[in-house]
Amino acid sequence: MWIESYEFADANRMKRYAKKHRREYVSCFANLADVLTALNNGAAVTAIPYGFFRSEHEDVYRIGQTNVKHPHETRLYVYACVIRTTIYILTVGDKSTQQLDINACHAKARELKSQLASQSQTDTENENG
Repeated sequence: MWIESYEFADANRMKRYAKKHRREYVSCFANLADVLTALNNGAAVTAIPYGFFRSEHEDVYRIGQTNVKHPHETRLYVYACVIRTTIYILTVGDKSTQQLDINACHAKARELKSQLASQSQTDTENENG
């Protein structure tokens, strides 16, 4: 079962963005719920059938807002960890911060992969130890 995690989210930025662009923020999270439903119904991360869900490479994806009149273009960035069946919420941003957001999310994804690999190694050692 796929779940979402806020463990690595930029909480302060998320809070500020939600306050400033509420409709877009809510739409992105409604779209995240649709992504989780698709995953839990058996869709592969790379085959999610929604136009608002796009790869930014390195297992980082952006979820755009939909059905918002005159929106402030918004992107919710997530890291999809297939091994843990978890979507890690990373940050939210707009067109003006897009490249910075993507670069920061790639760095965070590499950090997460390293942490998860270390945890997996420790778990294996404890099981065998």
